[in-house]
Amino acid sequence: MKRTAQAALFAAAWGLSGCASIVDDSTQTLTIKTTPEGAVCEISREGSVIGIVNPTPGSVSIEKSAKEIEVKCTKDNLSAVVRSDSSAGAWVWGNILFGGVIGWWIDHEQGSAYEYDAVLQLELKEVPETEAKVEGTNEEAMPES
Repeated sequence: MKRTAQAALFAAAWGLSGCASIVDDSTQTLTIKTTPEGAVCEISREGSVIGIVNPTPGSVSIEKSAKEIEVKCTKDNLSAVVRSDSSAGAWVWGNILFGGVIGWWIDHEQGSAYEYDAVLQLELKEVPETEAKVEGTNEEAMPES
């Protein structure tokens, strides 16, 4: 009887916990490379900066999420922006099979169910001078007379 109770407790604990949460972390290392190197990159999600790489190439640890991230890199008069969606990690499918909806929900809420591309490569392009002034000063570009 005692073994049956222990087995039932173990099965309940397993079913109520997220599988990806057990075997994976809710953070991820993101490596950013740029051409040319030496750029400053801001990583943001939903308008909030969640990490900075300065200079490139470099890495930063970010919280995983179902939401996309935006990486904006600048160097002198060069810049590039890339967006990266997260995708469901391999453990999610095992969790759906073994942990059910509750396990999936825990992994979803903790972010451990998702992964971003581990390495992002950006090619910086020249920014026209009028755009660079507008971005740097928050003023609208006025046509010259």
